[in-house]
Amino acid sequence: KGHTEVVKLLMSREDVELDTSDIQGRTPLFFAVLNGHEGVARLLLSRHDINPNSLDNSGETPLSVAITRGRVAMVNLLLGRKDIILNRPGTVGFSAIYLATWCEHKEILGILLAREDADPNFPHRNGWGPLSSAAGLGRTGMVRML
Repeated sequence: KGHTEVVKLLMSREDVELDTSDIQGRTPLFFAVLNGHEGVARLLLSRHDINPNSLDNSGETPLSVAITRGRVAMVNLLLGRKDIILNRPGTVGFSAIYLATWCEHKEILGILLAREDADPNFPHRNGWGPLSSAAGLGRTGMVRML
């Protein structure tokens, strides 16, 4: 359930840092997204001192975690932040659109493509864009969307 009441209590204290990371670089927001705790994610995202684009040690962001796990509601919550970055690859080289294409999450891809700041041609670090990747993998549905 995410312990939303505990998070609310922690948020009310000035001596608690809510955007700190663990040894793997994962923040409370990252864990809320990872574990599907929408209420906690919503609370954390309501604060401007929470970075929705933080990278963990393996190059994942809260958005990349939401995309790879097919968590549409989490993707929408994260996209509600004006400072969310779509067209930046993590250290593994995947942008948000590339990840949605790779994982074949059509609904999430549609949500991402509807945004003005979405770049469907933003390449992976190997130089391939989402369209090239989808075509190379034979993912016809994704090719049509792109």
